[in-house]
Amino acid sequence: PHCAEILSDLNSLNVALMHGVDARKLEEKFPQGKFERIVFMFPQSPPKRKGRNKIQLHRALIAEFLQSAVHVLAPNGRIYITLLQGQGGTTVENAPRGYLNSWWVNQAAANAGCLIASVHKLDSDSLHEKGYIS
Repeated sequence: PHCAEILSDLNSLNVALMHGVDARKLEEKFPQGKFERIVFMFPQSPPKRKGRNKIQLHRALIAEFLQSAVHVLAPNGRIYITLLQGQGGTTVENAPRGYLNSWWVNQAAANAGCLIASVHKLDSDSLHEKGYIS
């Protein structure tokens, strides 16, 4: 409901907001790009026909995104990934699912040469108040 206002605010801050970009191929879309911040909000692999997505597809998406993102990240840049509780498989998450039932973000980050500097709980209520619908 507040999209026009939010987009106006972002434009006034010179924030580039893009959609329809294959997060697994950032270096192809932005061959000269060096971004200080890359944000991936609630990533999901494309649904398969019949049934739920396999966790392996989500793991692959995160891993391929991070492998691609490091090529367009500026020195000392940061990558932000917003996941639901338990998806990341980090030790700070208080979720019933175990590491084997998570998206293995730690492993994907390490394989891409990234370091997870911090993990924070998402205040999803504030997102809903701003009109975000997941």
